[in-house]
Amino acid sequence: MTVERTLAGDKQDISEYSLGREVFDRKRNYDPRIDSIVRVEARRLRNKLNQYYGDGGARDPVVIEFPQGSYVPGFRYAAPAASPAPELNPRTVAVLPFLNISTDPDQDYFCDGITEEILDALTGVPELNVVARTSVFHFKGASADVREIGALLGAGTVIEGSVRKADQSLRISVNLIDASTGLMRWSGNFDRELADIFTLQSEIARAIAEALRVTISPAHPPPRNVEAYSFYLKGRYYWNQQSQAGIQRALQQFTRAIALNPDYAPPYAALADAYGHLATWGAVPPGEGAARAREAVLTALRLDDRLADASATLGGILALFEWRWAEGETLFRRALELQPSNVHAMEIFAMALLCQARFEEGRAMIEKAQQLDPLSSRGTRVKALLHYYRHQYDEAIVILQRNAPLDATSHEDQVMIGWNYTRQDRCDQAIAVLEKLPEGPFLPMKLGGLGEAYACAGRREEAQAALRELNALASTQYIPLRSFVHIYAGLGDWDRVFSDFEKSFEEHAPWLSTVMVDPRYDAIRNDPRFVDLLRRMGLQ
Repeated sequence: MTVERTLAGDKQDISEYSLGREVFDRKRNYDPRIDSIVRVEARRLRNKLNQYYGDGGARDPVVIEFPQGSYVPGFRYAAPAASPAPELNPRTVAVLPFLNISTDPDQDYFCDGITEEILDALTGVPELNVVARTSVFHFKGASADVREIGALLGAGTVIEGSVRKADQSLRISVNLIDASTGLMRWSGNFDRELADIFTLQSEIARAIAEALRVTISPAHPPPRNVEAYSFYLKGRYYWNQQSQAGIQRALQQFTRAIALNPDYAPPYAALADAYGHLATWGAVPPGEGAARAREAVLTALRLDDRLADASATLGGILALFEWRWAEGETLFRRALELQPSNVHAMEIFAMALLCQARFEEGRAMIEKAQQLDPLSSRGTRVKALLHYYRHQYDEAIVILQRNAPLDATSHEDQVMIGWNYTRQDRCDQAIAVLEKLPEGPFLPMKLGGLGEAYACAGRREEAQAALRELNALASTQYIPLRSFVHIYAGLGDWDRVFSDFEKSFEEHAPWLSTVMVDPRYDAIRNDPRFVDLLRRMGLQ
């Protein structure tokens, strides 16, 4: 409760008196000076947390702690253990965001792009484990010691650099550091004209590979147009904001890049990924999003069939939108063959495995992805889904609550916490979490979870009110049927559930891929209509 309230901005309401009343069911005349239940249990909780972080939670990236004299939790990144010192593999590499030392702060997108291009090149080296972008970019602008960063990310080698751009001139400085000792193993300065940026990036990647004594794959065909490349980098910059507004801006930049350089493959692959995410989030109808994504990704692969991200995206479309599971798996494996450290491919592959109830294979893929991207909130949500699908609700809730400090602006974690509480018949707790969520892009998802919790709590009129609000929204925008289905399932209106299943099947809604493993449908597993649906989706 205290974690949820703090994350929701209500920590001022957390006190010994309020905890005594709400958690330990003390009456209105409860006096904390006489009844020490809260202080006693707080001491026990602090001891339990210390034991947990000293044992099973020793590798957790974020630590939850309760300072002495306070009942408001604090969150911090875990510090590396002082003793014994972690043994770091020098073949595990973290490329930190290159520093923009240009006079123009708007060149951040350019520096981020160079970092990503080097990351992308190293990700294809089989002998290396390359920490993913999500985790390394947590340290953008930070002044942390590289030894601490290496220990936190499990990386024995840390690469850092800087970019100075003045008119058409570039200077890029790169340092390769042993994260165990903090000593520099190699450094280089590169001076070129902006027109030579593609040759320069390949030269830097090769120099780093030589310093690590590995061989790098041949570079992808470069764009012919520097301005088109600039638009592509801006698109990646907006895309990495992981918001619907950011994706819409990214789409504009990718489209401009394609218009200037129509035979350059990466913007097509990025465009496909963006449309796929919009369709998955329910921001656009799945048929429209999948069609646009498919067209773009096929173009990308026609121009460059060695783009791992494009193979992974097409695999996701085939598996999660079209239920062509074997073809999707072939593409996921192709992506990981091209880039063994490609976390994007691992996460989509893991999700496809979970949908097929291949839980142990999914777990292995999730763990591999988390080793390379330990600070990824998205990857952590996939891990929470594994536990949810396996009816391990307490484990899922703990994971999602720990995830919140990594992704403080995301409300998806809270919606998923609500799902888990509802499955446990802790409906009042689910409602308390979900009611606090603000309106915004996740409003339909919130209403679906809230209406379901109301229904399971016996508050049917409030569940019907959530349905009416969803219908009002659906009159002006696309609303995924998933939100309606969750409420109908809570109400036990299975005929309406099956009706919406059929509509979702016709529009190839990606959320339908989870029906075989989603525990909210346990009551209808033996219904012939459900068995037939799974058969048609290749999920028997």
